Amino acid sequence: MSNWTGDEEVAVVVFNSLAWPVNTVVTVPTNITSIQVVDGSGAPLEAQQVMTIAEYDLASNRTSHQLLFTVDLPPYGYQTYFLRQASKQHVTEFKTVDDDFEISNTFMKACFSGDNRMLECLAVQPNDESFPFTSTLAQYTSSAGNGEPNSGAYVFRPMQDNYVQLGASGNAAHHELTWKFFWPARTQLVMTTPRGDPSQQHTDVFVVSTFETTADQTVFRATKLDGKGWKDNLHLSYATIGVDRTPCKQILACNITVHYEMVNVSHLSNRCTAFDLPFPIHFKGMPIPFLSVESQSSYESFAATSRVSAGTIINVNVCRVDKGSSPAPANLKINILAMDVQEAPCEGACWGQVQLKGKTNGTRQQFVPTGRCEMSVYNPVVLASVTSRSGEVYAVTVFNVMIVGFSFVVQPVVGGAVAAGVDGDVTVNWLIFERDTVRNAVTRDPSEVTLSVARGPVAQEVRQVFRDKYAVTYRLYQGKSPEFQFLEQKFDVGPLDQGRELVTTVEYKKHGEVWYSDDSGLELIPRQFDGSKDEPVAANFYPMVMGLYLNDTKSNFSLSLLSERSHSSSYLGKDTYEVMLHRRCSADDGFGVGEVLNETDHIQPKLWLVPSHKPQEAFDLRHKLTLQLQNPPTVMYARGPVGAWAKSYKLSFSMLEKPLPENVHLLSLKARNTSDSGRLDRFVLRLQHTYERGEPSPLAEPVALDLSQYFVAGYAPEPVSETTLNANRERSSVQRLKWRTADGGSALTPKQQPPPTTTTETIDLVPRQIRTFISK
Repeated sequence: MSNWTGDEEVAVVVFNSLAWPVNTVVTVPTNITSIQVVDGSGAPLEAQQVMTIAEYDLASNRTSHQLLFTVDLPPYGYQTYFLRQASKQHVTEFKTVDDDFEISNTFMKACFSGDNRMLECLAVQPNDESFPFTSTLAQYTSSAGNGEPNSGAYVFRPMQDNYVQLGASGNAAHHELTWKFFWPARTQLVMTTPRGDPSQQHTDVFVVSTFETTADQTVFRATKLDGKGWKDNLHLSYATIGVDRTPCKQILACNITVHYEMVNVSHLSNRCTAFDLPFPIHFKGMPIPFLSVESQSSYESFAATSRVSAGTIINVNVCRVDKGSSPAPANLKINILAMDVQEAPCEGACWGQVQLKGKTNGTRQQFVPTGRCEMSVYNPVVLASVTSRSGEVYAVTVFNVMIVGFSFVVQPVVGGAVAAGVDGDVTVNWLIFERDTVRNAVTRDPSEVTLSVARGPVAQEVRQVFRDKYAVTYRLYQGKSPEFQFLEQKFDVGPLDQGRELVTTVEYKKHGEVWYSDDSGLELIPRQFDGSKDEPVAANFYPMVMGLYLNDTKSNFSLSLLSERSHSSSYLGKDTYEVMLHRRCSADDGFGVGEVLNETDHIQPKLWLVPSHKPQEAFDLRHKLTLQLQNPPTVMYARGPVGAWAKSYKLSFSMLEKPLPENVHLLSLKARNTSDSGRLDRFVLRLQHTYERGEPSPLAEPVALDLSQYFVAGYAPEPVSETTLNANRERSSVQRLKWRTADGGSALTPKQQPPPTTTTETIDLVPRQIRTFISK
């Protein structure tokens, strides 16, 4: 339609492939802004024109406008409409909005926030019962920063570098272990924290020092404080800062006040030393220091504790903790990373302090961050350090890093000996950041997002533009049929930023953590977050072919996210559900593709959000709207005026005398050649029961069909034989394999199927069944 100039009428033939009548809205691309839509009798219809998003459509030589109008389509048939040039324009203008506003139709409304510039609630009419609901765009990236990730698809194979299992010493007398790691990029500063085995409840305390740190490698030395060996695995959490980049991008992927320093210590007195270090920058509040010690020797270990004075000077105390008798070396390096306690946490990282009461003598303590810490990915890296008011030196080890918090053990030390500690002396500084990936908002500042709204007779539409190549369009159609009980989300995204995976997030506070998605567009499978997996992000993404279904266990409210193409979906906690939309990788992930998935396409995926407070209505709507979304009407164009077209063609036609039952989908009706004549003398007929057994609907029951009662005379398929699903073998000739169990027991009996249909008898369908026939 891009070359239509309006000089003559255009016939628009809209075909419905579903076996029931459909009331929906079709979209016609056009460059003309004054169009009238009429039906076969010449009567005008309600229509609406809106501008397209220019940066995508015009750049691809597409059209500048979209024409929307409502159509009523017969079951498995078509209806003809006509376009003609009108005397005046009918373009619905978009207006930018900065305040709170809403759009609505007969069934629901959606409200948008002027402050955070996003969808913030949905309400089901007519009782207008509202529930908090937010949706936005976010991107996953490697925690290593821009441009230098180790893997391609981060979510499906995230980086492992920030969480390393060192292994057991295997010797009760051995209390030290060294381990070498090669960095993928130049590194100058390394921060470390020992991490005990999360499956154990022991209270052992370790010290980790580094030595032989060069531009591309570091050797770690782990020492158990009591001088004994350990039987359980020790892990090591660490962060690295490159010499040619800022630490906020390298560690936290956000803009915060961070200072790091490397100080050489040339002398130790009685195995310990202390020095003052002024801060070259000014913090808003008291800085939170993290310390790590690098030695020039492979057989000596050190612990360091800080004491901050007036927010401008840090006092550092360092002690050697191994039991070796050789003199303490010169030229120690103290790595110092300082965070501002008053800075707000960013996406993917948070930090803070907790003051311990009483004497700190090696007792395990559980800590749960509150308020400030909102992690988007679980199993994070936890760096911990100790600030001491008295100047005593302490070692700290982290245990049991869980979804909501972690445990730690702090032990005072003096020159290799375990000390008693001082009452109220210790404050533990903690920094948590994502282990593998960081999920950031597409636009950090909400004020950069623009919202504009257009209200017309066919649809009310909101455009949310985050930035160049990242936009979302929301539509509520104004039809009166229950088939319009959904909010449409259409995404205009891509090419993405390099090395990103794009998700749309849905935040909804429901009761119960179980949610549902499907593997093949058929059965809904219950899903639940599993934080014990090695890759907690990747392993908790599941296929989503048909959609995502959420059900509140305390109320009757449910929400379905229906999709017109395959995606993956996930729930990673904090009431946030995600749908993966697109990705653009920087490297091959090594899982068999053998190429970099550097997808630079612009895509326009679509989701329908379907809320409901009635369980049966929710299931019925989900089934019906899913098929309508995945089987949209086919729109065809031809030149010709109404009168001439009506003389030559039927303006409307349906192969069905009446619709098939609501729980039966006419999956296929395709002509096939089965003879040497070359004529298409047979048809492949597939019928599908769309419900699952046990769903709260009377439609989730077996159904019997006599096709002659539904099809127009002369068009009813007459089944000749029933075949396998792919229609290449008759069912009566299929011999099912009989499998024996692993222990050599009796053969497993194949599931009983209904007998093959070979005549025009009634066809029986049970829930979720698909049957295939060769018909004439």
